[in-house]
Amino acid sequence: MQVLYPHDDELWLKVQQGDEPAYHALYNRYGKVLLSAIIKLVQNREDAEDLLQDVFLTIWEGGSKMKIKDNVFSYLYSVMRYKTLRYLSNKEISAKHTAAWQMIRESEGLIEWISQHEKDASVVLKEAVDSFPPQLKKVYTLYIDRQLSVTDIATEMQLSQHTVRNYLKEIRRRLKEDAGNLAWLLLLFLKD
Repeated sequence: MQVLYPHDDELWLKVQQGDEPAYHALYNRYGKVLLSAIIKLVQNREDAEDLLQDVFLTIWEGGSKMKIKDNVFSYLYSVMRYKTLRYLSNKEISAKHTAAWQMIRESEGLIEWISQHEKDASVVLKEAVDSFPPQLKKVYTLYIDRQLSVTDIATEMQLSQHTVRNYLKEIRRRLKEDAGNLAWLLLLFLKD
């Protein structure tokens, strides 16, 4: 049975109260429009779908705290625009780092240096994962090593999918933080 919400204000109020059918109605009402806008910006359907999911996950997780000034669509569009621009910015930075890393790899006499620092990267990753609390470590192992889906992890660990997603966000945050510990290696080399 599909629940109908004739007005966005009523729909948004239900989403803020944690009403799942209202959340799905909001997704059904605006998902396609937002997806086509994202596709035009990122020019990759798979990445666009991931970004759309991120937009709606943000809405679901923070809906009760979010205040809308104008209208629901404008707010969703703003969240989508922010996340898409952030994605494009990170992609551009990542592409520059990849190009710099490729340039380093192709330079003569640096094979040993690169090998050593690649080992450093794996050591930093192992140390980061080892420092995780047991639940995070288990989610990491199931997601990365065993490549289980969020649903499968939730079932195996007897957690909600929402909790698993939160754990994955925390894992990403911690790994990004630890990745900063390696960034200086590349910067030191590029200064020389």
